[in-house]
Amino acid sequence: MTNSVEVLPERSEVEQRAYELFLSRGARHGNDFGDWISAETELKQSAKQRKARVAAAWQMENFTVKELQTPEIEQLLREMYESGRARAMQTGASAGFSDAAAD
Repeated sequence: MTNSVEVLPERSEVEQRAYELFLSRGARHGNDFGDWISAETELKQSAKQRKARVAAAWQMENFTVKELQTPEIEQLLREMYESGRARAMQTGASAGFSDAAAD
């Protein structure tokens, strides 16, 4: 199943990239719309590529985790979780640990 959600760049990112394109053309006026569209297109493509890399890494990790599900690894992960949770409590940082995740 593919996720069809489009990743849109922030307005400030598009503004910055359009300005860079403007400067790269010698700061000649008259192509502001073209610079904007080019900047938006570049940033969308870059976001799609990052999203694809993350999805590929996630699929690989899921495959590995499924293949390596053993009682020993589950115990090791529990110990790593508890160790990280204890360190977070000592430093006062939550580090994303919650009691609900311990189930």
